[in-house]
Amino acid sequence: MASYLKAYDLESPDQIKRAVIQTLYKRVNGSLDGLDQKIGPAVSYASGAVPKTGQAAPATDNSPLPPASLVPAKPDAKPVTKETGDIGLPSESRPAAADTLPAAAAPNSTTADQPRPQASPNSEVPATDNVKPSPGDNPATDTSKDAPKSNPDETKPVTPDQPKSDAGEVKPAEKDQKKADPAETNPTTPDSPKMRDTNPTVVLIPGIGMFSFGKNKTEARITGEFYTNAIHVMEGATALGSGKTPEKLPQAASAAKAEAFAVHANYVALPPSEAFRIEYWQLEEAKIRRQPPEKELSRRVVMVVGGGNGVGQATAWQAAQRGAHVVIADRDTDAAKNTAAEAQKIAGKEGAAVVSIDIRDREAIRKALREVIATYGGIDILINTAAIFPSSSDGVIHDAQWATTLDVNVTANHRLADELGQILREQNLEGSIVLTSSANAVVPKRGSEAYDVSKAALSHLVRELAISLAPRVRVNGISPATVVKGSTMFPRDRVIASLTKYEIKFDPQATDEQLRGLLAEFYAKRTLTHQPIEPEDCAAAILFLAGPDSRCTTGHLIPVDGGLTEAFLR
Repeated sequence: MASYLKAYDLESPDQIKRAVIQTLYKRVNGSLDGLDQKIGPAVSYASGAVPKTGQAAPATDNSPLPPASLVPAKPDAKPVTKETGDIGLPSESRPAAADTLPAAAAPNSTTADQPRPQASPNSEVPATDNVKPSPGDNPATDTSKDAPKSNPDETKPVTPDQPKSDAGEVKPAEKDQKKADPAETNPTTPDSPKMRDTNPTVVLIPGIGMFSFGKNKTEARITGEFYTNAIHVMEGATALGSGKTPEKLPQAASAAKAEAFAVHANYVALPPSEAFRIEYWQLEEAKIRRQPPEKELSRRVVMVVGGGNGVGQATAWQAAQRGAHVVIADRDTDAAKNTAAEAQKIAGKEGAAVVSIDIRDREAIRKALREVIATYGGIDILINTAAIFPSSSDGVIHDAQWATTLDVNVTANHRLADELGQILREQNLEGSIVLTSSANAVVPKRGSEAYDVSKAALSHLVRELAISLAPRVRVNGISPATVVKGSTMFPRDRVIASLTKYEIKFDPQATDEQLRGLLAEFYAKRTLTHQPIEPEDCAAAILFLAGPDSRCTTGHLIPVDGGLTEAFLR
């Protein structure tokens, strides 16, 4: 799965953001002491004035706070993972109940065009709008009429008819206990639909911002927008004035008893029973059931290095067709943008993105990975198809060319895997890496020593990485024979040189693709299938290794060579 990050500048005059942070901080720490030292200058959320840098505005009891049901996640709460449809925070950074970084839940979203208005109260992390806060949770906003008042001067004698627990303490008599409305605690009925995913789709972390989650970026973005709009509704309600809560709420009508509605500083939330009926009504369930099944790579983020041309381009397009969010990374950003434009026609405008990368530079790799994470929330699959084939006019490969060939074809793959490996370990989710070797790794030829040696080293690097990154990350590769179509390694002059070498007749006025086609047909005749190797053939093998269908395969290379007998394993 994919997510959308909305990180706010904490010095901007946003009243609601400050109120959310204040509420979460107070719920964990019991007071606002030290808040400003942790997140920097505050804004005056009572008047809206922005203090000068370094000047903290005092907190006031009249602050327009959101509901007090923004509670820290339970320590044993189910983590948000892609297996359940959402992209989670790294497990090492997930806040616990006693942590100073609490997480708050917001209503789940069913679809990109119709998000779920409320989450069920049975969720492990309660929803924002339909959970009644415990009395005294937030003195600034608590207007509950049901809060029991204790008098230290009064003591009740223990009567013989009061039951005792196994530990010996006295239990209050049943007649003194106020029974909760069953509809408030469990609004389900025997014919209610099966509960959907209970993971939160919005998580707030003080000092960092808001994270929204969804099965794709569009759904995650819309979820965040709906949540922000809901907060603005609460803000508007609190701005209408603060008076005594009326005994009869006009919002209740005949839907439920007035006591079922939670009131927070003039904002009235729906009772859980009504929220449940809205989210789980039959027409909505019918709509969900009619949705097509998710595709093979849905909820996954695929980064294709070298995706501007050839095999990388075909891989990016096929990944988009299989439901993935695709990031095309290439040094040639214009070519990458062209690939992304076609991928967006398949997966939607938010389904593909472009990053610039130079795999010879470790810092450039780090920057590209950070951009991918900022765009989609994480990375699941890395595919590298970038490589070079050295050549010279005199046929001699000099030392500088030899070093560059090994750096790009071998060492760069290690840099990519090394940097991504750190991210995958932090995510603590299953990942996959697929690298592109060559049939030349096992078929020596005259004149291509540097390329052949680099591919042989890469093939063994696949095995080494499979061991070092196990068990959560699988590493595999493909070994294609010569792929001429769309390859940047076959510029016009090299194709003409090869046609001349093999005494193949050609028209000097022919286009580049026509010349490549002649050379591809010649190579195909040397295989058992007599089929030219096309980028789409390699892409299909790459995505098989990257996807869930090969979950038990790692440390292996699949030949895509049309049946090249010289490359048979010995």
